Amino acid sequence: MFDSRHHPVKARWCTLLLVCAAIACGIAAASAPAATSSVTVAASVVAATSLDTSACVAPSTLQFGALQPGSAVVTSADCVVAFGSTNGVSQLQVRQADGAGVGMFQPASGALDPTFDSDGVVTTAAATGAGADTPSGLVRQPDGRLVTGGDCDMGATTGVDLCLVRYTTTGSLDPTFGVGGKVTTSVGPGARTDRGFDLLLQPDGKFVLVGACDMGATGNDICLVRYDTSGALDPTFSGDGIATTSISAFASLNDSARGVALRSDGSIVIGGFIEGVTGTQLLVARYRSDGALDPSFGSGAGYVVTDALGTGGNQEFRDLVIQEDGRVIGAGYCYVTGTSTFDGCAVRYTDNGALDPSFDGDGVATFAVAPGTGTDSILAAALQADGKLVVGGDCAMGGATGVDGCIFRLRTDGTLDPAFGTGGRVTLARSAGTGTDHIWSLLPQGDGTLVTAGDCDLGLGSGVDLCFARYLATGVLDPTFDGDGFLARSVAPGAGIDQRARATIDDADGHFASVGNCAMGATGVDACLLVFDSAGSMPQYAAGVSDWTTPGTGLFGACLVSTTGSVADWTANATCPAANGAWWAAVPTSATTIAHTTAVGASATSRLRFGVRTRSNETPGAYVAPVLFSVTSP
Repeated sequence: MFDSRHHPVKARWCTLLLVCAAIACGIAAASAPAATSSVTVAASVVAATSLDTSACVAPSTLQFGALQPGSAVVTSADCVVAFGSTNGVSQLQVRQADGAGVGMFQPASGALDPTFDSDGVVTTAAATGAGADTPSGLVRQPDGRLVTGGDCDMGATTGVDLCLVRYTTTGSLDPTFGVGGKVTTSVGPGARTDRGFDLLLQPDGKFVLVGACDMGATGNDICLVRYDTSGALDPTFSGDGIATTSISAFASLNDSARGVALRSDGSIVIGGFIEGVTGTQLLVARYRSDGALDPSFGSGAGYVVTDALGTGGNQEFRDLVIQEDGRVIGAGYCYVTGTSTFDGCAVRYTDNGALDPSFDGDGVATFAVAPGTGTDSILAAALQADGKLVVGGDCAMGGATGVDGCIFRLRTDGTLDPAFGTGGRVTLARSAGTGTDHIWSLLPQGDGTLVTAGDCDLGLGSGVDLCFARYLATGVLDPTFDGDGFLARSVAPGAGIDQRARATIDDADGHFASVGNCAMGATGVDACLLVFDSAGSMPQYAAGVSDWTTPGTGLFGACLVSTTGSVADWTANATCPAANGAWWAAVPTSATTIAHTTAVGASATSRLRFGVRTRSNETPGAYVAPVLFSVTSP
């Protein structure tokens, strides 16, 4: 258990998962077995403040058990949150972390969403003729529209171009975006190859697509292209919407951006690699919001080149994340000097681009599960709400299973997390015989589970399929996801040899979406977008609208039992009766203050209970409500 009272927080904002549990209920149908599950309680802390949610661990605090439709239940124990500040007054706040505004929801079971293009699947050919569409990025706008980014083969005139496609919430191409919902951009001169590898959505609604663009004389350069909300190039970014950077010492060699993330100040950070004579090196670069390299990063250069495990061989960052304190983690694979081995690696940098010695001692964490000289290739990375890093890809296991999907979870200090899988490692072999399983994308969900997306060859005559899995927080497959935790989908007709799920995002209310490429025959390899369904949700408490006293309504809410050392902003009630909704409050998606201190340095506690009322026709199944506590010091 990480207790922020004993660990000073230096960053202005830092998100810490102090306890992982779930407020969940299993709605029991008349003839169905009872089901239970659990809610994420996370904590956000600012400098010189403290927050402790360890008293919210007990199951009776966070679980309702099995509920009958039309019933109301309150948690039987109090969730006690301690908070304070050493340099000022403080406020304890709470919000719903799902981002969707529902009270509780059912995680996706693996069923496709019939409200999205009638069957949950859309294929799109933006490329010319039978050219290939390869989307590698996916974002969801606040209004629910989905945007994919990658590259499309546009034929002899412009070659392979960067491309974006936007869809309405029902799965149709969005006619207000580009031309008929599609945008293509040729960056390099002539019919050259421009590849898009990751897509970023800024808070202002603009899109940034990053990758590698063939610029001719300088080889493949790093390229960043920013678009406005309509899909037009943004002239406020590098003058014409396009920024390219050549770093390799040799003009004909290649530089590439593989992952992108946005800092809180609006600057853009990319991770990838540059090519030298003896191989490739790890690269992190930071750009200002106007598209220029940021000289405050990397000793004035705006970028940092790293040989993680020594020189020689190939080392590549394939993904990148930014912690809430601004530190950057690049993840990929690194060549082990003097061997033929590639291990998974993650490298953490401080705000100015220096290696962070608090991460595994020297800023570089390496990990492997493949035996002998087998390669561990990391292709995806994501941060959990508790700050732990999960990375995944494929690992050459040899023997009877060949190349398997593999996941590693690292604690915040860069060491493998023994609470996940076996010593922080999980492998999954689904392809037949010694076939290859890839994990291209990782999605931590609000209930503590982890969704992986990739491809596998099941040997069933359908070729390479889109493959998904969901894991519990311990690294065990989640049996509520398609019955055994694993799901394979074939979109391509016949034995499509090229189907890969490359990017996955969460709708935060149990839905999730994934995009990849699927061999569709006459139109070549097309983009394929899948949206998975959430079986049900309950609304937030709303006095006079979905009040507990209104028959037939369903809701989720919280009640303040008492406060000590602070002034209550919510009205407290020592019993929090389920029969009376007057004492209950919604847990909204924006932070709301529960209580506040009035003296500098004061320590305080707040005691809460959670309640749920089910509708008479509530969909049976397990429901969750991810809740985030935070403390601020104005």
